[in-house]
Amino acid sequence: MSEQPITKIQQDPIKQTSQTKLLCIPILILVFLAMFIIQGIIKLVNTSIEEHRIYAINIPEEHVFNCNATLDEKTSSIKCPAQKIDGTYSKYDKTELRVGYSDINTKDNHFAKEISDYTIDQSLYTTENYDEEKVKNTNPETSITFSLYNTYLSRTMVEKTVRVHYVLTDEDLKLISDRNTEWKKQEAERKALQEKIEAEKKSRG
Repeated sequence: MSEQPITKIQQDPIKQTSQTKLLCIPILILVFLAMFIIQGIIKLVNTSIEEHRIYAINIPEEHVFNCNATLDEKTSSIKCPAQKIDGTYSKYDKTELRVGYSDINTKDNHFAKEISDYTIDQSLYTTENYDEEKVKNTNPETSITFSLYNTYLSRTMVEKTVRVHYVLTDEDLKLISDRNTEWKKQEAERKALQEKIEAEKKSRG
């Protein structure tokens, strides 16, 4: 009779441990659920903050430069040299200023971008039918698109396209005309040489 109470006492800690484990499971579920809800709320708040920021790229949409053309001896092409444009933008921790998919150099909320040299259409001066008025009326231009990309939202928030126009100066027109004269001279020499070769072939035949 004296052994039975001892057995009952030994079983109680096991039952208590089992009951404690059962009680911990719903508590853990509630903790994880609370953490999930809190994270969702934080994400929702952060998303709202990022979406409602003021996003702007401050730069004139039109830029005009004198061409000041130069002759590229390697390619025998006439080019307007590279230019640089700059502006400001809305700078935030999770925002990147891009051109295409590439970042550009910035300092604080300022940025500068070099516009590559512009090649004048060669058909304007590598032709027998050179037309100065046609050259004067050309409108050499290029464009570049800036965008503000939000890394938190993984999307572009604003874009701005800038057009760069080149004005052909009197010196530019003279260079183009001189290049046409040189091209005609080279073309005449090439034709003369070709005719000479063909004449020699006929005389041999």
